[in-house]
Parts: sequence; C-alpha cells; structure tokens
Amino acid sequence: NVLNIIKIIIIELFQNEGSRNRIVICLFQLILVTIIRLVINGKYTLYNWTKLENHIHLLPSFKERTLSYAYTHFWYIFKLFYPLYLSFDYGFSCIETIHTYRD
Repeated sequence: NVLNIIKIIIIELFQNEGSRNRIVICLFQLILVTIIRLVINGKYTLYNWTKLENHIHLLPSFKERTLSYAYTHFWYIFKLFYPLYLSFDYGFSCIETIHTYRD
C-alpha cells in the first residue's frame, strides 16, 4: 500500500534529530517565501500573457499548445548540442507554432 510506504518513510525521516530539524527549517522557509510572494503580488498571482510575450499560450487548442511547446523545447535542446544558426533573440514567431501532427 502506498500510504503505508509514505508513513514508513516519514517515520524514518523524523527519527533522526538532524533530519527533523532540516525538514522543519525547509518547511518554515517554504511557508515564509510563499507568504512574501503573496504579499508582493496581492490577488494578482497569475500573469496575463499578451500575444507578443507568449504566442503559444494563446493558441486555441490544447493539442496545438502541447505540440508547439514540445517543438520549442526540442529546438532549444537541439541548439544546446548543435549550435548552428544561433540568434540573439528568439522572440515572437521566430520558432513557428505547430497546428497538426504533420507540421
């Protein structure tokens, strides 16, 4: 059972005092950073992207967005290993969007 495995892991982590202190400190820091971020952003936690900032986000279907993001990530990884035709600015529509599986 997954819950029993998680329970055993938690018990093992908290048996050691050093581990327990590190976990408590990390959780405290996580909560503190989250509170600070919420204070800074207020009720505006999500940014509304414009077409010039992220044109893939505004594509109409989930399939098009997924394929376009996958293609963009593939392109960046490809450039990491084979840096040919580099550009200082991959801005709006420099990497075309994918609309069908055949694109």
